[in-house]
Amino acid sequence: MNKTVGTIIAIVVIIILAFLIFGNRAEAPEAPVEDDTPREVVGGSGTYDVDATASEFEWEAGKTLVVNYKDSGTIELESGEVVVEDGTVTSGTLVFDMTTISAVETSKEQGALDRLSAHLMSDDFFGVEMYPQATFEVTDVELVEETTYSVTGDLTIRDNTESITFPAEIYAEGDDLIIDATMTVDRTLFDVRFGSGKFFENLGDNVIGDEFILDARVVATPQE
Repeated sequence: MNKTVGTIIAIVVIIILAFLIFGNRAEAPEAPVEDDTPREVVGGSGTYDVDATASEFEWEAGKTLVVNYKDSGTIELESGEVVVEDGTVTSGTLVFDMTTISAVETSKEQGALDRLSAHLMSDDFFGVEMYPQATFEVTDVELVEETTYSVTGDLTIRDNTESITFPAEIYAEGDDLIIDATMTVDRTLFDVRFGSGKFFENLGDNVIGDEFILDARVVATPQE
């Protein structure tokens, strides 16, 4: 047997032994557990104060002509209130602290998060020095099925108010009222035009999408 063949056989034997010795030690990753617990339908009547600390809002935006380009971040609530009558949300108000808007992920070059956050606060976008708050006021809530609703309300950004409608899950979690929703917002309706292909030409791949996504989780506790 020549040396080359002998070496190959030796390597194969070592691989087989290693597999037999160590192969059974690795555990297969556990599949994620799906929570199929039925959500509790909201009942009764009352007023709930929104817990600004427990509530979460995440935004996501992108560039129209750049594949897989994404900027994302967070914004915090200042306050809020939700009113329930006979198990149905009849009114509600959310007040956003626009000075907290920040970027947590960007497809730009490394180290750009602070610059992006500052740009969002500038007059190019949300002008938080002049407009430190944005608000959302519920105007209509329609039941779709069980805990799924269609919510309509007035969103005010930079003193511009527009009506938006979006699907939401509204349910009880213990004594708390939870609202999970995803909103699509056209920023240009609120005079946020920077990088918009609607208003500027020759932007090339710097065109910023007019719409941004806002994922919301509102946690509200009953007033005492």
